[in-house]
Amino acid sequence: MKQEILLCSDLDRTLLPNGQQGESPQARLRLRRLTQRPEITLTYVSGRHKALIQSAIGEYDLPLPDFAIGDVGTTIYQITDNQWHPWEDWSKEIGQDWREINQTELAKIFADITPLRLQEPEKQNRYKLSYYASPDLDWKNLISQLEQRLQAQKIQASFIWSVDETARIGLLDILPKRANKLHAIRFLMERRHFDKRHTVFAGDSGNDLEVLTSGLQAILVRNAQEEVRQEALRRLPPEHRQQLYLARGGFMGLNGYYSAGVLEGLAHFFPETRVWMEIGREQAAGEETAQACAIYRSRKKNDSYLYVEAQDNFSRVPAKLLEMLGELEFVMRLELHSEISLAQANTREVMQMLREKGYFLQLPSREYRRS
Repeated sequence: MKQEILLCSDLDRTLLPNGQQGESPQARLRLRRLTQRPEITLTYVSGRHKALIQSAIGEYDLPLPDFAIGDVGTTIYQITDNQWHPWEDWSKEIGQDWREINQTELAKIFADITPLRLQEPEKQNRYKLSYYASPDLDWKNLISQLEQRLQAQKIQASFIWSVDETARIGLLDILPKRANKLHAIRFLMERRHFDKRHTVFAGDSGNDLEVLTSGLQAILVRNAQEEVRQEALRRLPPEHRQQLYLARGGFMGLNGYYSAGVLEGLAHFFPETRVWMEIGREQAAGEETAQACAIYRSRKKNDSYLYVEAQDNFSRVPAKLLEMLGELEFVMRLELHSEISLAQANTREVMQMLREKGYFLQLPSREYRRS
């Protein structure tokens, strides 16, 4: 029997198209079809807690994974029959580093450090202490100070700094030394008997760098920031150069962003998956691929509506058009396909315009027009 493939993937801006770049419309559908194969064991690796992972699965119509590594590596869940079962062995594994001290007690050690603001309670857990900070903070110097305090308490910790570019805010997670994405993936590999040759990770951001440069087969999706790409290449030991794949787009007509980059990287490391993708594409022949969009109403121009590819993503809309429409009010998210009828627009043309230009303008007229 052929060895299964363990696909581990970050969520935000890796599988989820919630960055500035546009998504290839067919990418998530193809990924969903691919992960339905028995040869694929799917694991989500995310900074999100369980409820937010579940929310993302529903909102973006992602496949249900076999495993989920959440809270930046501090929790592992096995999903069977839609039930999420936490791995207590993993909690015992990482708890030793903090000498069984929980995050509330740990936060008291840093109470006087004013640049740090505690994140919401739902973003904390027993072995995850999370802060907000300015994105321009001298984070290397700060982490050095925090580390000295913990060493004095004989507490072993790891520090993960990243910047949410969309919200323009710095994020700092303090975890037990062994509670990180890389160790969690290796723990899963060991318990489920996957070796390096049959494991691959996909990510996009600074908090994925440890895994991306670890020697595991890894994919950096094309929408990753240039500084992340450069830092990954800088950190990557020469002997691991072949283990990191930088998605560049063009594979199967996809753009390399988000799920498209994951598919591209999978085909690079596991050529047999390309055959599976082609089979999936043939099965989908004749089906109308859905086109996700978000619809906004102009408060300045009556009965004028703007369709864009994703909620709050106006990156492909001309500035002059946005100025003309003025303040926009969000109406709804919608999956467009041939069976949906729009009152004042041709559905197929709206879908085509979204794919080609990234937006569609519906004006107050019985005869809609291209923008």
